[in-house]
Amino acid sequence: MENDILKIEVAKQDLKETPEYWASESYETMIGKLQKLVEAKTGYPPFRNTKVIREVSFKITSRTTLGQIKELLSDIENDYNISCFQIAINRGSNTAHLLFTWIHPRTALPVRFNNKTKVKLLSAYFVRRLHLEYPKDMTEWVRYFIMDAYIEDKSVFRKALASLSKKEDSIDKTILVDSLLYAQYMSEGKVK
Repeated sequence: MENDILKIEVAKQDLKETPEYWASESYETMIGKLQKLVEAKTGYPPFRNTKVIREVSFKITSRTTLGQIKELLSDIENDYNISCFQIAINRGSNTAHLLFTWIHPRTALPVRFNNKTKVKLLSAYFVRRLHLEYPKDMTEWVRYFIMDAYIEDKSVFRKALASLSKKEDSIDKTILVDSLLYAQYMSEGKVK
């Protein structure tokens, strides 16, 4: 799976250790744990073609830190049922590489992103929270940034509207810009 922001591939080994590296488990240890989990919950081992571990990679800024990425992990686990166990930052290409388990922790079934919406929401999640560069063509992305802002804070629109009615404010105007862009693209027939 790949889009303008994230690249998601099947992982077959540990991430390469870089100066900015974190791991809670090795690849081999995690594979063993996932196989035992699947067997315990389902009564049989994972199918040979089940992709139990995937690598997620994306461009970062020179200011993005390992600590900032680690702060997002529990929310990602809760919202997407995937769990990160390794992170490596490559400063040569300014990319972050993360290994995730792709097995649901309670059901032991493979996690499925059945539609592009889930992958794009995960992409927007990383961009918004790590303050990464927005995609060049926002026509297909603006709705996901707006949805992610709402998922993060259900009162974001109420706060933005209240801010607009005040003469003096200090609220971040990003959601307003995204909303206006989306309205413009809808009016132009570029998005649904």
